[in-house]
Amino acid sequence: MKSRQTPATRSPAKSGTKLDDQADAGSFEQIGDALPVEAKASALRGRAKKAAALLPAEVSTKDFADLVGISARTVQNLIAERTIERTASGKIPLAEATAAYCERLRKSAAGRAEAGDLDLTAERARLAKEQADAQEMKNAVGRGELLKAADVQRAWADILRMVQALMLSLSSKVQQKLPHLTAHDIDEIDRVVRRILEEASGGAA
Repeated sequence: MKSRQTPATRSPAKSGTKLDDQADAGSFEQIGDALPVEAKASALRGRAKKAAALLPAEVSTKDFADLVGISARTVQNLIAERTIERTASGKIPLAEATAAYCERLRKSAAGRAEAGDLDLTAERARLAKEQADAQEMKNAVGRGELLKAADVQRAWADILRMVQALMLSLSSKVQQKLPHLTAHDIDEIDRVVRRILEEASGGAA
């Protein structure tokens, strides 16, 4: 008589995902999308607390500069302007100083920087005004209220040339009107006219 073999019973798989020690030691890329958003956020906060616990409460100027990626000179300036305060031991409180530095960066990016820094809000307002002025001038030109400087200059040059030609013809016209004048008189009138034109043009005639 053949004996019957009973197949081994497999234990049912557990539902859900548990953040055990092995998962905690790994990265969230290994966990994938199994965790809901709330669980991931909670786990991230837990890791942040663990990481913060490993950092010292107070650091030197050089260590703080290295941590936030700035120069020691910049840290000294932040201390001088009271953005960062030293402790009684002369060191920098890491958590408070980091928060203060981030707040300063946020204000600077929002255009509310301290005096002496670039005021982005004022720069944007100035640019907007320049653009509005340019559009207003363009509209005025289109309505004929403004003329281009080059056009005005050409028009005045034409007028001056016409006036000069009329003045130079003055002696001959006087001779026609007053035939009793001698040639010497006509030449003298011509010299006076030319002298006046030279004075009016700055001696360039």
